[in-house]
Amino acid sequence: MYIRENSYLENFLNKIKDNTDNNQHSDNVMFIISHYGTDTQKEECFELLQDHLKKGSLSSIVSTARKYLLKDVLNNIEEPNISNEIMRRL
Repeated sequence: MYIRENSYLENFLNKIKDNTDNNQHSDNVMFIISHYGTDTQKEECFELLQDHLKKGSLSSIVSTARKYLLKDVLNNIEEPNISNEIMRRL
């Protein structure tokens, strides 16, 4: 890994921590999936976010779907240490 990549990863992880500290969990999920998810996962995440914003709150079904989607993405990141670092900040 290059220094540039370490700096990028550090900024990425700091953004996740800041979002978590500010209760921006939907933003975090979208942020993570936009970087590590497949096109289908990105579309699903966008639909979940749109539902959340439209209703003004997170329904239990959308919350559950969001958790499973995030878990699927994190479990499929090729480098487990990156997935673990993301989980530590959520």
